Amino acid sequence: MTEDDDAEDGTGTETRGPDGDREPGTYSTQRYLAAKRTVDDRALDEGVLDRLARAVPDSPTVLEVGAGIGTMVERLLDRGLLSGAVTYVAVDLDDTS
Repeated sequence: MTEDDDAEDGTGTETRGPDGDREPGTYSTQRYLAAKRTVDDRALDEGVLDRLARAVPDSPTVLEVGAGIGTMVERLLDRGLLSGAVTYVAVDLDDTS
């Protein structure tokens, strides 16, 4: 994928500022969410995640509102918080996420 493929309007075009840099409004939402994942990871409250780990039953049903590109479900899986026959529903206003 090239940078041109990342235009939010799906046209494959982008807007460049006077200095030649890409204008912030032309980055895709998916690219933004992926780029900020490490920042979000560091901001997570470990105490809350520990309490969640103790509270989640086997074979849970999970509804994630504002799911974006699915980084939270990846975190839950990486930490082993979801086990059994999980029902996971992800909802986001941005239908391209």
